[in-house]
This record gives sequence, structure tokens and C-alpha cells, in this order.
Amino acid sequence: CIAKFFNINIKKNKWNSLIIISIIVIGLIVGSLFMRSFQISYKSGDILIVKDITIRNLVFGNDAGISPHIFYLLLYFVFPLIAAICLIFARLKKNLAVISLLFFLLCGVIAIVSKDVYPSALRYFLKNTTGVKYNIEISSIYFGYFLPIIYNFVGFIATLIILTSRTVFSIRDITEMGVLIAAAFGLSFVKFMPMPTGGSVNLQMLPLFILAIRRGPVKAFVAGGIVYGLITCVTDGYGFACFPFDYLLGFGSIAVFGMFTNYLLKDKKGYSVKGELILLVAGLISTFIRFIGGTISSMVVYGYNFVAAATYNALYIFVSGLLALAIVMVLYGPIARVNARFPINQTFAEEK
Repeated sequence: CIAKFFNINIKKNKWNSLIIISIIVIGLIVGSLFMRSFQISYKSGDILIVKDITIRNLVFGNDAGISPHIFYLLLYFVFPLIAAICLIFARLKKNLAVISLLFFLLCGVIAIVSKDVYPSALRYFLKNTTGVKYNIEISSIYFGYFLPIIYNFVGFIATLIILTSRTVFSIRDITEMGVLIAAAFGLSFVKFMPMPTGGSVNLQMLPLFILAIRRGPVKAFVAGGIVYGLITCVTDGYGFACFPFDYLLGFGSIAVFGMFTNYLLKDKKGYSVKGELILLVAGLISTFIRFIGGTISSMVVYGYNFVAAATYNALYIFVSGLLALAIVMVLYGPIARVNARFPINQTFAEEK
């Protein structure tokens, strides 16, 4: 409606469309400051304490501090604001759009379960700081709770459309992505340590890491989060309730590697100290994002508390991620030489 009012052709004026989308997102974020999100209640001794949890009182009140409140503030306000700002400047640097995409996705899926995650985190915090067990429950949910879900997913979908509309999938892209996805799918059945309620230590992330290094962040997210995520979600049989966190966010996290494609494949010989450090940092971030997705999924689908969910997922996600990362770092030289012999059609920075 805004584009129509100002007579802006979004297809031709992408810079203007980015600004408009970002203004809408920032406006929704600022608007959420003045809305109640939800209400929690807990007992302190014989006294029942009922408290409104809003973004406004976290920003301007006394609740903002080093506690679970600060994470609520970050996920509902600070991170989406950073994502919107990155979207504004995405025209200048495409990697900013990928950062925006990941921020919107992360905040959006966590916003859905914040009514479950927040009380668990607050209960754990109060128990360990005061020694008293609080039975914290959400007594009311207001429209302000749904607003962050709306603007985060609007931002995510808009950013994904903008990125994919500029990305060309060649036959070579599709073929290589298909081969590496098939390799990842095959390796997912070679389980070193199967977990009782899903997940295992395996090397399925290894081909996905290589795919992301070769094809950049957008194609990596589409191949890993959407295509491979859907395939494994269907075949694992745990239901689509697990898809947003365990699969879309978990396997889509490989896009972090793709953000450094131009740097990693610049040296044809590979094995540079800078390249190895970039691989290490990208691998740790990607694995941590997958760990976050798996932890949230365990809390939502299986009803684990935060500590149990984090412990369960850490047992196999970090081991699998670090194992795949170690192998990728060893294979960095051959990957660079293969790329020199069979270069990708376009690097991410050259895509139009």
C-alpha cells in the first residue's frame, strides 16, 4: 500500500523498497514498546506476585539488567532493530542482507516460544540467585506478544524474497547442491551416538559446510534449511512441529559459511592462517545457531526445561559440528584447489 501510494515500482527501485520495508519493521518494533506482551505470576513465600512483562518497562524501567529480562529485550527489540538496519544497507553489501535474514529468523522462531522459554529461564535464574523455587506461570497473553512474531517473520520473508530474486540457480548449482545434499542425507544414517528422542553424532554437516563454502549464503540457506531440512524432517518422522527449529534454523545455519565464500576461495592454494581462522569462527557460529534451534525445539515439542534441553542437544550437536568442522579445516586446501579447477559460475559478491 505504501509503495502504491508513493507510486514506487518495487521491482525497478529495489533501494526504495528496502527502505520502505525497513521503515515498516522499525515502526512495528517501536510500536511494540507501548503494548503489553504477557503477564507472569509466581509466589514468593505466601505472596502471589503478578507482573506485566513489556518491552517498554525493560527499556525504561528497572527490569533491564543481567538476567533473563535482558534476553527478552534483545530478542524482541534490539536484534530485530539490527536486522532492519542491516536490511536498509543491504544494497551496499549483500552479506548484510544475509545477517538480516538470520536475525529475523532467529528472533521470529524464539518469539513464538518465548512464553515457554522466558518463564523457564526466569525460573532457573531465580532458583540459582535466591535459592527459592518459583512456580512461574503466564497468566495472560496480549497482542503485544504476537506483534514481534509478525514483524520478525514479515522481515524474514521480505528479505528472503529480495535475496532469492537476485540469485540465479544454474544447472551446475542445482547439480552440485543435489550431490552434496544426497551425501549429507547418506551420512545422516551413519550414526556414532544415536540419542533416545532424536539426533545423533554424525557427519551430515560436512557436505553442507562444503556446499555453503562453494555456493554462498543464499543458496546454502535454500539448500540446507529448506531443501535438506524438509527431506530430513519428513524421513526422520518426528513431525513438522520440529521443522522451524531443528531443521530450518538448524541446517539453515550453514549460511554463515557462505558469507565468507569470497575470502575462503580467494587463495587457490588454501591452508592460509586467515582462511583457517575464518572457517573456525564460521563453524562455531553455525554450530551454536543449530544448538539454539535444537534447544528451543526440545523445550517446545518435548517439554524439557532449559537446562535439560540445552544439555541434551549439546551432547550431539557440538560434537557433530566440531567433528565436521575439523574435517573441513583439513580439507580446506583441496577445496580451494577444486574451486580453482572447477570455479563456481559467480561469487556471491558478483550475483545480480
